[in-house]
Amino acid sequence: MARDQVSVVGGSTTILLSLIVSGVISILLSILIARSVRATEFGIYAMVVSTQVIVILFAGFAMGTTLAKFISEYTVRSPPEARALAKVGLVLVALFTGASTSAYVALKDFIGKGLFNEPRVSELIPLSALVVLSTVLFSTAFGMVQGCQRIRALAVMRVLSPMLSIGLVAVLLRVFNLEGVFIGLFLGQTSVAIGTLVWLNRSRFQFTYSAIRGSVSMHSKRLLAYSIPAVLSASLVVPVVWLGNTALALSTSFEILAYFAVAYVTFQSLNVFPQSIVIPLIPRVSELSIASPKDIPASIVWTLRFSSVTLLPIVVSVALFAKPIVTLLYGEAYAPAADAVYLMVTASYFYATASIIGAAIAGIGRVWVGFGLNALWALLFLVLSAFLIPRWGVLGLAATFSCSYAAHVVSSFVVMKKVVRVDLREGCLLPAVGTLLLLLGYLLTSTGALESWPAKVVLLVVTIAVVFRLGKETVRMLIGELKSHVGLYSE
Repeated sequence: MARDQVSVVGGSTTILLSLIVSGVISILLSILIARSVRATEFGIYAMVVSTQVIVILFAGFAMGTTLAKFISEYTVRSPPEARALAKVGLVLVALFTGASTSAYVALKDFIGKGLFNEPRVSELIPLSALVVLSTVLFSTAFGMVQGCQRIRALAVMRVLSPMLSIGLVAVLLRVFNLEGVFIGLFLGQTSVAIGTLVWLNRSRFQFTYSAIRGSVSMHSKRLLAYSIPAVLSASLVVPVVWLGNTALALSTSFEILAYFAVAYVTFQSLNVFPQSIVIPLIPRVSELSIASPKDIPASIVWTLRFSSVTLLPIVVSVALFAKPIVTLLYGEAYAPAADAVYLMVTASYFYATASIIGAAIAGIGRVWVGFGLNALWALLFLVLSAFLIPRWGVLGLAATFSCSYAAHVVSSFVVMKKVVRVDLREGCLLPAVGTLLLLLGYLLTSTGALESWPAKVVLLVVTIAVVFRLGKETVRMLIGELKSHVGLYSE
């Protein structure tokens, strides 16, 4: 069990450091775009990106996560089969990507001019299709490296891709306006993805050189049996988020959508923390499901504690000081986004907890259970958005995210115990305390009781003290792991 904890912590710490850098670069990229164009243009860009994510879902067909699971599992069982599955997975990705991007471009006028009555959206979609291609290629390569459990290579990928992309975007944005953003992202992601696949094939995981054992049909069915429910599960999330953005844009304006875009960027940036945990957790749980199933519950509980100790102080800090942070980074024009940022930051904490449980479910192989959980989340999201967005606008959409993910956490714990038969009761305390602290902060902020900086600092200090007290053993292990990394990199 101790080895499992060290494995997850070590992998998570390495990935976390890289994702922090990646997250910072992503924020800088959004700031660069927001400050270079009008708020309305930034809102249009956000809408195209939201649409693009749906296409990425069907183009990639969850093959990155699928390959991560099967490569890690079959590397233990049968390495030749692992390489065969990787080769077949790449072929499937090529087919799905070609079909999805072709349909995306064909529907550009229907989406831009028909749905949004905005020709600028139609103009950007062909270039957005290039980003779909590069993102799918990157995520597939990432999944293969993840399956091989090459944690440092994953970290390099996570840092190098946004670094190249933001450098290219900074130059191309000035020349080609928003078109330059999509071109820069395409070139940056594609370069890293192709370089990774070449490196992996030549030195670590020679999947193209080995013959496929068994029929291609058999391997395809095996991959699709896992990826189809994963895609169906994600299809209950991604399009629903797009519907929320669309409802906000159509009921208000693209300028108001730009305010939510700022809040959503914050949400995504904080999600690097759960990603850093989930990335090594999925293959680790998959491996445990074969080698030592009885260790799975303790591993997940410890991971939940690790997540809260790592993330909660940061989430509360950003939430309490949302307004000065937004004003400093994006300018006074985006100050109205501050309240939405608080709620989206809160949603990121709930998302982190739920994503760890979701990763465990994926690692165990119960993907249809994950589908059911996402169906419940999607239903609640749609109900809340229909009620809150017309009344509160951008704040209503942010509240929809926060409330729906809070309910998602509760349902995830219940389903793990009742359906998957994994009792995570011992991992409930820190998420529950974190929820109460965030709720207290929002109530005090909304009533004006936390207007002064000293009052906010006091609440932040109390939060850190409570979290570190409840998770003291986790803190000790985390500090030890960080020290070992500092010592390793200083050498």
